Amino acid sequence: MSVRSDTWTAAAAALLAAAMIAGCSSKDGDSNNAATKKDSPSYLEVVIDAKLNAERQACRAQLRSLVVAMEVHRMAEGRYPSSLDELVGGGHLLRCPAPGGKPYEYVDGHGAPSGGVLVYEAQAAHQDKCHVLRADGTVDLLTPEQVAAAVAETKRNISGGS
Repeated sequence: MSVRSDTWTAAAAALLAAAMIAGCSSKDGDSNNAATKKDSPSYLEVVIDAKLNAERQACRAQLRSLVVAMEVHRMAEGRYPSSLDELVGGGHLLRCPAPGGKPYEYVDGHGAPSGGVLVYEAQAAHQDKCHVLRADGTVDLLTPEQVAAAVAETKRNISGGS
């Protein structure tokens, strides 16, 4: 199954769950209970949250695909790719799928420790946060300031800590 197919499946499941949650009434069956309406999110809020969650999950899945492709390239060529274009040839994996998502940025010259940054979003696309793919395969959701600090630390580590 492709990443795109997985994304649509996850989005459909999230929207179905959102519809079920929004349609539920209170315990006693009184759907007109004012406290229940005040405390529960509206249908629109639930759908928006589900859509944003699906976009974040799609971005994370693409970044995980990139780390696998990078490792396959490293094993075949004895080095990490010098650019993302070398790795995937300009395909859809090069940008975040969220609306307004920008191309991913790649930190070249890897010899970074396992927690170092491999790929990151330079611009926030997920409620003022950016995804970061680390060399150990983990994906973090950070503020742009945290991303800048993590990238700077990785580059210092690659260049010998100077």
